[in-house]
Amino acid sequence: LAGETVSYDARYGDRIFVAHVEPMRSPDGSITGTLGIAYDVTDMQRAQEVIRRAEQLYRSLVDATPDGICITTREGTIAYASSRAVRLFGGSSPDEAIGSSISDWIAADDRERAKEDLQKVMAGLHMPATAYRAVRRDGSTFWAEISVSVIQDAAGGISGMVASIRDITDRIGSQDALRIANTKLNLLSSITRHDILNKLMIIEGYLALLNETTDPRQSQAFMDKIGTA
Repeated sequence: LAGETVSYDARYGDRIFVAHVEPMRSPDGSITGTLGIAYDVTDMQRAQEVIRRAEQLYRSLVDATPDGICITTREGTIAYASSRAVRLFGGSSPDEAIGSSISDWIAADDRERAKEDLQKVMAGLHMPATAYRAVRRDGSTFWAEISVSVIQDAAGGISGMVASIRDITDRIGSQDALRIANTKLNLLSSITRHDILNKLMIIEGYLALLNETTDPRQSQAFMDKIGTA
């Protein structure tokens, strides 16, 4: 014995133990023996392994989804951001997002509305996926559809939120283009109907004059007008 205290893992059958051994000393300091104690940590290590695998599976699923995922505290401070979420906002590392407020990711014009919606979620109200203008790290903006759910602790209280973020800029652009096209089509249709009605009224007027005249030259003139109406 070198007089050192040692700890080590030991197996006995299918059980795992953590052993702690230290020297026993006499009053003059000489070693007279050893004192050892072992703790059965099998269940604890198995539980830790289950948690580790669950976390690994969760991160794999999060990284595979096309949406960005953020987990925040009750106050909206970001505690976790998936790599997809970081890329959406022009970042390169989750460390750039952790500790910031999720409201900072919303463009100033939509920020107050987003805060009001988050307060409703924290109050237990269901909020459908909502579109906001979001801001990247370089200051550019894009349309983001954000869905928020609460995270409950063991006592049933709200401990935070999880947000799913999707870039819908292309969808918004397509909707805007379709709306503009419909507006133009409706305007064209209105103009076309107006022009047709005007022409019909002109033709109807010349036909009435044609019925009243007996002068062949006037009749021919009215017929020419009808033909060019």
